[in-house]
Amino acid sequence: MKSVIEKAHRGDITSQNFIAISYLTGQGAPKDYKKALYWYTKAADQRNVDAQFQLGEMYFKGQGVPQNYDIAGD
Repeated sequence: MKSVIEKAHRGDITSQNFIAISYLTGQGAPKDYKKALYWYTKAADQRNVDAQFQLGEMYFKGQGVPQNYDIAGD
């Protein structure tokens, strides 16, 4: 996981998504919605569609953020 984190910090979108999924689901890392949000945001800022979708899901469901349908729809 350490090398994946290093790649993610260097801007690798695949690594950022992998880490975000791990934190979101609790598989491979302790469940942590705040960290999932952080990594999905990093990938989404690079126009990664999967990360953008997952951010919308997190806002729709209120996972680690206040539930907000307006942000979820953006």
